Amino acid sequence: MITLELPYPVSVNAYWLTSGKRRYISKRGVEFKRFVAEVWQQSGHEGFGEKPVELNVYLYPRDSRL
Repeated sequence: MITLELPYPVSVNAYWLTSGKRRYISKRGVEFKRFVAEVWQQSGHEGFGEKPVELNVYLYPRDSRL
């Protein structure tokens, strides 16, 4: 079993930006992708190959309450 703890992802509206007809990933989106890639590399796993994968996701949204 592989367990990765990642920060809550940026919203879709914050992830994608547009300039005219061009769509691209925002700076925050690139930083999030880079962070996830680093966490994956540090976990020491290379990939899943052709093995079946089960994914459990537990989300804890940010909250402005203290």
